[in-house]
Amino acid sequence: MDSRDTYGFEGRTALVTGATGGLGSRLVRTLSELGCTVYAAARTPERLPADCRSPAIVPIAIDLADPASIDASIPQLRDVSIVINNAGINRADSVLFCRDDHSAREEMEVNYFGPLRLARALAPFMAERRDGVFVNILSVLSIDHLVACGSYSVSKAAAHSLTQGMRAELKTSNVRVIGVYPGPMDTPMSAALPMAKIAPDDVAAMIIDAIRSGGDEIFPGP
Repeated sequence: MDSRDTYGFEGRTALVTGATGGLGSRLVRTLSELGCTVYAAARTPERLPADCRSPAIVPIAIDLADPASIDASIPQLRDVSIVINNAGINRADSVLFCRDDHSAREEMEVNYFGPLRLARALAPFMAERRDGVFVNILSVLSIDHLVACGSYSVSKAAAHSLTQGMRAELKTSNVRVIGVYPGPMDTPMSAALPMAKIAPDDVAAMIIDAIRSGGDEIFPGP
């Protein structure tokens, strides 16, 4: 059966990066409630909230800025069929007039190279099984530059292009790639932004619906 038909979660294994954040922890809980075994990945997985601790949820330490950390995790993740690349950082710095010239490199490592390394490692297993879904949590700033978060916008634009490339290269393998482009979410990363925000629970629900229905892109929020 083509994975674009109604997608069953029961018995599948998922990986969620950035699992200690607002959206990440919601996705971990939702996927476990749907019957998945969930690898909840974070740099400090001991910070997972109490409601993300169950036999179906497996904390795992992964630092997306550290290639060795990613490589060390792969043997444990070979059976993963749902990867949600949720981890991300925003140093709120401009492209040219930056306060810290390391911001752009750090954002590229986490927001672009981290998902790229995971995809290169895990996509071959999915392609061999002809079953899998990558969900890349991007941002509306992937396609609409914001000067105040300029280097973040650039890193997310790179991740947007990565998402398109992954989708094209995996199309014949029955492995889907979903791009998620939310506006500001009601999480600590966007706490200082004086604008309307969407709740992480609502974004998580839209992601689950997209996995079920076969959608390629979703744009949550105002």
